[in-house]
Amino acid sequence: KIVLSLGGGNIYTYGLSSAADGQAFADTIWNMFLGGSSKYRPYDDAVLDGVDLDIESGEHTGYPAFINQLRTHFSAAPKQYLISATPQCVYPDANLGSTLSSSWMDNTYVQFYNNPCNLANINNRWNFDYASWDTLTKANANTNSRMYVGLPAGTGAAGNGYLDLPTLQANLMTLYTNYSTTFGGVMLWDASWYSNNKPYVLGLANWVKSNMRCSSVTSTSTTTPTPYSTMTMPSASSPSMTTLSTTPSATSSVPQSLTTLMPSTPPVSSTKTDATSSTLLPQPTSSTLLCAASNNGIFTCDSVGSSSSYRICNNGNWVWGSCAGGTVCRQSGTTIYCDWP
Repeated sequence: KIVLSLGGGNIYTYGLSSAADGQAFADTIWNMFLGGSSKYRPYDDAVLDGVDLDIESGEHTGYPAFINQLRTHFSAAPKQYLISATPQCVYPDANLGSTLSSSWMDNTYVQFYNNPCNLANINNRWNFDYASWDTLTKANANTNSRMYVGLPAGTGAAGNGYLDLPTLQANLMTLYTNYSTTFGGVMLWDASWYSNNKPYVLGLANWVKSNMRCSSVTSTSTTTPTPYSTMTMPSASSPSMTTLSTTPSATSSVPQSLTTLMPSTPPVSSTKTDATSSTLLPQPTSSTLLCAASNNGIFTCDSVGSSSSYRICNNGNWVWGSCAGGTVCRQSGTTIYCDWP
């Protein structure tokens, strides 16, 4: 499955400040990326499989209405769609807390890193709080809602939370044993660290597959789901996310039960869904393109093949964007894609 990741941190201000904003944005996402129709479809006739909310800034009042409106579209669709979120481990999450407590959720990828509540502090009851997330997941309107333990895939992937395999395995087994009804698996951030730390990741994946039978995900659709691998397309701020269920997929050759943040292959065109809220920048010196009205919507790399940054022409101003960590921007006409160096 491929879902669209929305949000991210430390890049620009964004948000949905009202229910009306949420409903309108849901219609836009549905028409541009999912089962609707629009003359602006960045991935052409490809229909993605849902959305993931990695909301780390801005107004967040409108996200419950965003989810409800998407589910209205999903209810009449012939295929399954997923709704997931990626909150910080501090409970409740400052930006997603009210949304998670009031909205339908298929998967919740809790980031147990970059905070005092990281998994290394599992025995510190003042910092580590898994039980509250378990209770929240059980209370969701979706009785099949599951949560995943989000972890860094390498020593430099996060400020804290990276553990050696024996320690990590022991901690995960503790959580799995005590919270098996909501335990969905493991999520790793991100693709660049995964690529440079494959023995660690594959060792973890094989161990999870051999020692855990995590609950299968039930999608927002009423159709009976089958086990699958899940990948989210990158937003401008975050790489995509691959979720591997514990039940082997018929088409997957990768060890199951693991979620890894990684870019798709082959590379895909990059886009922003909320360019107007980004920081406005001057004309790039590395490009001969001018951001005039006739060029509205074009993309240009800051430095083709050697930098991750790119810009989008938005109503006469260049808006900044960035590829996922470890990847670089490459130009293809008036659009760009993110690829390995």
